Amino acid sequence: MPFLQCTRVFVRTLALGWVFFDTFLDDDPWGIYAGRVASIPEYVNEGIYREDDLDDLPTGKIDKVEVCVTDRGNIDRIMLSVKGWRIWLVAAEAYEQMDGSLKLMDWDEQLFLFTDEEALSSIRWENAFGEPTTHHASDVHKGDPSNANRARTPLGNFLDAFFRRWFE
Repeated sequence: MPFLQCTRVFVRTLALGWVFFDTFLDDDPWGIYAGRVASIPEYVNEGIYREDDLDDLPTGKIDKVEVCVTDRGNIDRIMLSVKGWRIWLVAAEAYEQMDGSLKLMDWDEQLFLFTDEEALSSIRWENAFGEPTTHHASDVHKGDPSNANRARTPLGNFLDAFFRRWFE
C-alpha cells in the first residue's frame, strides 16, 4: 500500500515538545485535530495495533503547511513539507470488500500518512454514502493556515497557534 494507516501520529518539535495528530467525529464526517502531550503514552502491541517509530521520515524545520478544509470547516488533510519532502495526513479508512479489494473512504476515523503525491492523487476517494469526494485547489490553504476558514474551537485555536509557531 502507498500509505501507512495510523490511529494517532506523534511528532517531536523543538518549540512545542510532543504534538499529536488524531481524528474527531463531527456528526458523520471525521476531521483532523492536533494536541500537545508531555510524553508519548505507553502502548501495548496487541490485536491489530502496533507502535512504530518512523525513522525514515525527514527531520528538520517544517517549511510549508497546506491544510484542506471541508465545507463543514473540518480539516480533512494536512500537508507538511520538510527539506523538500511532502508528507500528507488524511482522515480516511480502508475497508476490505468481499472480493478482497480495499475501498478507501475519505473523512473517516483513521489517519493515512502518505509520502507519495502520485499515490495520493490516484486514489478514488468515497464518502460514507459511496459518493466520490474531490479536493479542489480552492479547498487548500497554503502557507500560514491561521487564515483558514474552519470552525473556531479550542483545538482549532490551538492548531492555529501550533502552525503559526512553525513559521516563526
